[in-house]
Amino acid sequence: MLGLSDVLAISDTGNLRIDGNSSSLVNSTNQGWNNIGLTEQDGVPYYRYAASGAELLINTDIALQFIS
Repeated sequence: MLGLSDVLAISDTGNLRIDGNSSSLVNSTNQGWNNIGLTEQDGVPYYRYAASGAELLINTDIALQFIS
């Protein structure tokens, strides 16, 4: 499971972009993430989540996303 503290530790900016496909899974539950909409980077759409100064971008192609 990906924790908010992991995102903050991995990135100097507090931003983490996760790419994947329909067989990928992202699990980051009970972290206080708020869905703040969609964005696009380099022509790829991402769901945008924010919490406590961190931002998580998850490729919309990832079929299994458990974010909260």
